[in-house]
Amino acid sequence: MSEYYEGYTEGPEKNSNYKDTGTAPMVLGLLSIIFSLTFSRIVGLVLGIIAVVMAGRTRKENSQANAGFVMGIIGICISSVLLSLILFGFIMMFASTVMFF
Repeated sequence: MSEYYEGYTEGPEKNSNYKDTGTAPMVLGLLSIIFSLTFSRIVGLVLGIIAVVMAGRTRKENSQANAGFVMGIIGICISSVLLSLILFGFIMMFASTVMFF
């Protein structure tokens, strides 16, 4: 009877890439900060949200995932502040042109 259970393991098998799950959130968090400060604030905001969601599950076991979580939150904060400043500038520019007419 033991020959039937030779290759059987209890429970679900662990993914072989389980240890590397912190790399993607860390890279996305870093890209979130870079995009928030340079090119596109909306892309930085989206990448930050993705980094936070991806790192949320494994940040207690993996230090790279924890770093990605923190960088994602920093990227979200930077991009949201800069987007709100840009939006405020457009509103003030529109309000000042309406006042003269």
